[in-house]
Amino acid sequence: MAKKPTIVDVARLAEVTPATVSRALNGQAGVSAAVRARIERAVRDIGYSTSAAARTMRAGSTHIVSCHVSDLSNPLLTAIYLGIERRLLRSGHTLLVHGTEYDEALERAALERDIARSIDAIITIGGPTDHVVYEDALAHAGIPVVCVDRVGEVHDTIYVDHETGGRAAVRHLLGLGHRRIGLVVPPTNLCAPAARLRGYRAELAAAGLPFDPALVHDEATGAFTAEALGGLLDRDDPPTALIVLANRMLAMVLTHLRETGRKVGRDLSLISVGRSRLAELYDPGITMIDWDAAALGEVAAETALSRLTPAGAERPRRVRHFPTRLVIGQSCAAPASRREGAPA
Repeated sequence: MAKKPTIVDVARLAEVTPATVSRALNGQAGVSAAVRARIERAVRDIGYSTSAAARTMRAGSTHIVSCHVSDLSNPLLTAIYLGIERRLLRSGHTLLVHGTEYDEALERAALERDIARSIDAIITIGGPTDHVVYEDALAHAGIPVVCVDRVGEVHDTIYVDHETGGRAAVRHLLGLGHRRIGLVVPPTNLCAPAARLRGYRAELAAAGLPFDPALVHDEATGAFTAEALGGLLDRDDPPTALIVLANRMLAMVLTHLRETGRKVGRDLSLISVGRSRLAELYDPGITMIDWDAAALGEVAAETALSRLTPAGAERPRRVRHFPTRLVIGQSCAAPASRREGAPA
């Protein structure tokens, strides 16, 4: 059976990009009359007339939205795309989900498949800030794009206010008397960890405390291993509190504390990021920097849908900041020296 022609085949014959074909088939602006005529001729010449394409050319919509998720194993990101799906189902749209694994090649492949399907919009969640080829391809895709916790210079963008969350965590620990506050952070070429690190440093500076790089493990400079954690917690002058900015890192920290006979709250105060089953069920309950991830997903979906109307297509770019809050558990207490009456 002969292979059905794709939008890529149309683009090759018309000597344009797939994104330009997508814009033309969706009746969007930015395609000259001459180029549009060339694309229409290519569509006829190669018989690009699948039902999906025909529906797109007639109605200008496939009722499909694609979601690029950088880490499908991360429960915080999973909660966001479930919120997206919930909102799209109410509008009669289908959601496609691509796991891109922080890999720019996978991001670009997902985008190419989306363009070939003539989808209505893309929501991209997370991902490194240095994937400039993917970012450029998104900017020229000719379809609405919503970025969540990812740099989007020309697209609607929603940032969780991670910097404020980081500041709140440090402020809480300072209020308990801690002065040596450790930080474990994923690679800071991601928007969220970079913002939390800024908040950590800003709150220390506001309290007149110096930033000590020896108290910070940033995966941008090395993998978070048991040896790295031991080097941070088992030193002669260890931190009395620790902020852990990833769930997989939290599991390693809790395992290390158990194996070394130390108790959360008594020997080390602990704050994690994002609501997770591990943080909620651990005894004592872990204090966490939290936000409503499902509601964030609904806002992202609503933002994408709003672009699919004539008025929405002409609306200026929007940037929104989604609030965080510090949920107090039982994992934080005054440092041992303060409890024993000695100066902190």
